[in-house]
Amino acid sequence: MSEKAICMSRNHFPQRPNFRQIARDLNISATTLYRVLNRRSNVRESTRQRVLKELNEKGVFLYPTQKTTVVFDFGPCRFLNRFIPPLRKRLSEDFECIETDSSQDREQFLNAVSSAEVVLFLSDQTQEIADAARAINPNILTIGVFPRAELDVQIRFNDARSCALAARYLYDMGHRHILLHRREKHIDGVARTNFFLAAMLGINPKVQVDILEIPGDVYDEYIWEEYMSRTPEENLPTALFFVAHAGYAAFENRMLSCFPDRYGRFSALALGDPRDLAWPDYPIHVDHIGGRVQELLEWVDFFVRNRPILRDQKPIELQISTTLVREGTVRKMTHL
Repeated sequence: MSEKAICMSRNHFPQRPNFRQIARDLNISATTLYRVLNRRSNVRESTRQRVLKELNEKGVFLYPTQKTTVVFDFGPCRFLNRFIPPLRKRLSEDFECIETDSSQDREQFLNAVSSAEVVLFLSDQTQEIADAARAINPNILTIGVFPRAELDVQIRFNDARSCALAARYLYDMGHRHILLHRREKHIDGVARTNFFLAAMLGINPKVQVDILEIPGDVYDEYIWEEYMSRTPEENLPTALFFVAHAGYAAFENRMLSCFPDRYGRFSALALGDPRDLAWPDYPIHVDHIGGRVQELLEWVDFFVRNRPILRDQKPIELQISTTLVREGTVRKMTHL
């Protein structure tokens, strides 16, 4: 586990190590090794640190014998909340699952974390709340899905690859003037914008990319109407790129459906995930780029079941590979 950023298939999981051989290499008994693995207190601290160092170097994972408690911490993010039901279904038979909302009830969250082995953040948690969890329980394993804070395990889609795919796709379809849409409060919006601009610059620096940012909680339609009113017809872009698929959903509901003649002229592409989970109330009918949600859930499941020892290592950042899904909303320019 020496790699700090991982982008791989689930077929490359490490094999369970030979613990007895590790004990022999360290000149300790297997019983002592298993005491360290199970976090027992009756081991000398110097021995414990020596064992942990060896295990870290070998990328060893814990295999707990007792039922592990997993805290699901969620918040107001509707997208992340949709991960809770499938994850609960996966884990509830083998683990004790507790749901909290640290943004609303900090005390309940910290009480749950104090006696848990894993906390799974499905929220826009701050670094402060993650540090508070570690302070009250130094042995807790912190896992985050699209996290803002630095956690032990950080799982997200590969934004750099996604934006490179988006830039190449729009360029190959003949678009030389693109409007990039992002919301100010979207935590990954700036990074995705920069990835896209860098990718397009590498393809052709003459391509014009404008940025339409939705500030704060302002309704999208006001910004769109202002943009359309101040932009001459001949200077309008040919394609729209949404750095979050929720931005396209708002555009489709509030603008495209009401003014199809005016806004239907634009090709549209969004960063989103292929529909590989049954979320019928969250449809997205637009060309989009993203990773398989099911694969992301499988990795979360893996790290919960096989808790890594990270005392002397930096966090594991795992990036899910992404692909393009075509729905027909990006049209090929006729001049090609």
